[in-house]
Amino acid sequence: SYQDLYKNSSQISQILAASQVVKGDKILLWAPNSPYWVAAFFAIVLRGAVVVPINIENKPDFINKIIRETAAKLLIKSKFLPKLKIKTLILESLPPPPTVSAASQKSTAENDLAEIVYTSGTTGDPKGVMLTHQNILANVASTLQVIPLTDKDRSLSILPLSHMFEQVAGMLIPLSVGAQITYPAAINSIEISKNMIEDKVTKLVAVPEFLKLIIKRIEGEAEKSGKKVLLENLFKISKLLPAMWLRRTLVRPILKKFGGQLDTIASGGAALDETIGQKWEALGIYVLQGYGTTETAPVISANSYSNRQIASVGKPVPGVEVKIAQDGEILVQGPNVT
Repeated sequence: SYQDLYKNSSQISQILAASQVVKGDKILLWAPNSPYWVAAFFAIVLRGAVVVPINIENKPDFINKIIRETAAKLLIKSKFLPKLKIKTLILESLPPPPTVSAASQKSTAENDLAEIVYTSGTTGDPKGVMLTHQNILANVASTLQVIPLTDKDRSLSILPLSHMFEQVAGMLIPLSVGAQITYPAAINSIEISKNMIEDKVTKLVAVPEFLKLIIKRIEGEAEKSGKKVLLENLFKISKLLPAMWLRRTLVRPILKKFGGQLDTIASGGAALDETIGQKWEALGIYVLQGYGTTETAPVISANSYSNRQIASVGKPVPGVEVKIAQDGEILVQGPNVT
């Protein structure tokens, strides 16, 4: 529950206080997605410290480089990941919080540093992007104006929380409206399918490769059972139906494999194949593609329910200005920019 999350975050914050973590200290967070990751994230924020999220795929040599660059004070990590030469707290077996008053929340200003997020290094060596509380909160607010969620929504988190796309779209936005988030015990098709059915997931943040994989699996199953032509005809007919509820009625047996409630997929991280997007929409599921970078916390543009094109990354979100330079470079200005 939200009460549990607050309690867990407060307790971890007390443990950080006992470890002499003060405002501005850099704290590395290295663990798979889970409610405990979320609690540790907010615990660091409660202390006024700076979160440095680490991808679980990163190797110790690279993490040691981050430790040196950020002058990190502490590492919170999963017990399943390698040991490093830095003061460490194990996320799955944190000690009971001490009874000290030093754990009270530290006041933070909007321009205080909230995170240092290392990019995947598409332009060379990965660089630490410095994001303030204002950068992140401005992006949460503007993205919500384009893709609104409510406390009735149930999202599934499958992308790494060490990436800003999942952190904002898959964690902070759902939490900001009181929605529910499911964290699968493992990222595989069986576990994801089980969670979607059990928790009746309505929203999903995904990369195009995942969307392609699921469509190919649906098509493969149809071919095995001799229903390939039937599926192809369903896609053709459904595309012609103007209302999403009509499409959903037509393809209900397929939707049941996703729990029957999935209505929206936010796609980002790479270009979406238009054909794949059209097939998802033929299933009565909105596919809202967006574009962004870690440096913009991260959303720059996104499609909306009322104004969307499958092959487009949409219009700039409110408060963000985009200009194309003469050499084709995309220039972005707004409160979300590092």
